Amino acid sequence: MKKILYILLTLSILILLSSCILNEKELKKYEDDTKFSKLNTNSRNELVKLIYAAYNQGAGYSYQELKKNESKMHNTKQVLAYYQYFMNEITLDETISKAFGERLSPTDFRLRNYVGNIIKNADDGSSTNWLIDYVDQEVPVKPQSTDRTFEELNPKKITNFDKKEMLTEKVEQIIKYTSEKGRFWDVWLKFYGQDYTESGKTYPKITPNESLTNQQIKEYAQYIVEMAYTYTHSDIMLNQSISESELWKKEIYFDHIPVELLLAVLTQESYLLPLTYRAEISGGKIYAVSFGLAHTLVDADNIVISKDHYDIGNGKSDQRNFETISKLYINKSGTEYEKYFSDWDLTMVRGSMIYSLTYLDIIYQKLIVEYE
Repeated sequence: MKKILYILLTLSILILLSSCILNEKELKKYEDDTKFSKLNTNSRNELVKLIYAAYNQGAGYSYQELKKNESKMHNTKQVLAYYQYFMNEITLDETISKAFGERLSPTDFRLRNYVGNIIKNADDGSSTNWLIDYVDQEVPVKPQSTDRTFEELNPKKITNFDKKEMLTEKVEQIIKYTSEKGRFWDVWLKFYGQDYTESGKTYPKITPNESLTNQQIKEYAQYIVEMAYTYTHSDIMLNQSISESELWKKEIYFDHIPVELLLAVLTQESYLLPLTYRAEISGGKIYAVSFGLAHTLVDADNIVISKDHYDIGNGKSDQRNFETISKLYINKSGTEYEKYFSDWDLTMVRGSMIYSLTYLDIIYQKLIVEYE
């Protein structure tokens, strides 16, 4: 009898220990690897706003300068609202009251056709959802040199995690809200999905449809969430040894950035629609353009169509985020920026997230020391 009791007691202890070990593994698996979770709410919210202030205005600003300028920037409050929304701290209605202010309207058929050519080339039948099929290629999609592979920048998609259902529903709600009454998605999808005639010239439609079905929206929302989670929970580390500037960090870690912050920034930049673009104009000329989910800036002189249009490019070789990140962290040459990655990759979901997370971590590493 004592032997049976001893065996039962031993088994009970083993079960209890294994349960503790399992729970510990689960906590580690879903623990926030950044220092965001260690900040109080006020400090965390301020950090989110300052990160986006630098993302939008330039990473070269000091902490003090960003604090001073941030109060004048409405879009930092919008990004904070999106972040809180994805953190499940505020509802969609509360988010709507605080954000969704600026609407980027589609213009310039030349840029539309340029982006259209890129996504048409990426259409490989990988998904039955036409929007996913256009933007889900691994990167780089058009390397000039094939002497390197980039498997490490194309991690296998993570499809099973505890935030998936909640985040997917939230992305789905944003897409549906911005697909009504000319708010955003409906205007852009119509722009790509219709034939247009301007000044006697016809521009044929690019996408097969002017809208997405509810099922297609859900599929796309899930895809975006899975990819955002994959990259922010990857072991990707980029390094550079070219620039001695304190701004361009020697090592970049994608897992420094919470998935909620990445989704918030992408929502602010493109409302999560990768077909969008923006042109920066000065003196009647487009000096920079941005594409994709993250709207990473590219020098307009460096896109192919600048050779055919006098007003695309200003004749100067400027260093925008795309060129700088490519030279330092991707090509590591200090001179070449399109040897492997090109602006084409910014229209792909993977490419957008790679460049966005690189810049976000440059900023994060600079600012987080102020909260330690």
